Amino acid sequence: MRKELSGLSRDERDDILMEYEVHFTEGLKSGKTEDRIAKELGSPRELSKMYKVGVLIQEAEENVSTNNIVRAILASLGLGLLNLILVLGPFLGIVGIIAGIFATSIGLVVAGLTLFAYAVFGPFGGVWLSIPGVLAVEPLITAPLGVGIFSLGLLIFIFGVTIGKWIYHLTIRYLRFNLKMIKGK
Repeated sequence: MRKELSGLSRDERDDILMEYEVHFTEGLKSGKTEDRIAKELGSPRELSKMYKVGVLIQEAEENVSTNNIVRAILASLGLGLLNLILVLGPFLGIVGIIAGIFATSIGLVVAGLTLFAYAVFGPFGGVWLSIPGVLAVEPLITAPLGVGIFSLGLLIFIFGVTIGKWIYHLTIRYLRFNLKMIKGK
């Protein structure tokens, strides 16, 4: 068990091993054999995987970062093939949606800035833009339109950040739920 927990800090590893020993002590007091206790607990390899996932989920919850959530997700994928489907599929779908939100916001910000700059500075020294005739002629329409599109892009970006934070916390809750289901609790 100690070997399987090698990726964890010494304190975490010692806590887990202490808990593991308590199970054996309690089981022996209640008249169970060591073999029976070991079978009830499961293989040390599978137990250590679950403990590692729990520690990584805790770390992702306490220190919010993309790296921490990805590590927790990857660790939970190692718990079984069914987990690959139940965790990776939804996660990749959500990442795709968030990437789309950010790509849209960036596109709108660039388009708004371009329209505004075109209205203020006129045609960009040989750069060809396909702008409808009314917008190309009337800067009083083009400039506010550019500012509006830019603002919409910023609002969508802020929405993406907010949704990203919300999804981050939901992902942690889902990983905890998933870990409890695997443990059978």
